[in-house]
Amino acid sequence: MASLPTPSSGSSNSSNGTRADALREALATRVVVADGAMGTMLQAQDPTLDDFQQLEGCNEIL
Repeated sequence: MASLPTPSSGSSNSSNGTRADALREALATRVVVADGAMGTMLQAQDPTLDDFQQLEGCNEIL
């Protein structure tokens, strides 16, 4: 699996530009999947059954 270059310690603006350029290239040439912790953040808000529209645990509703 291809990945973006990682910033080096003490990175400067020029290396950030390279990383941004690599992201733009990836977005322009292939499907890019980014994964995050959205479900974890939603659950941390302690949603109620009303928040889930009576469909307990259905994070798509949130």
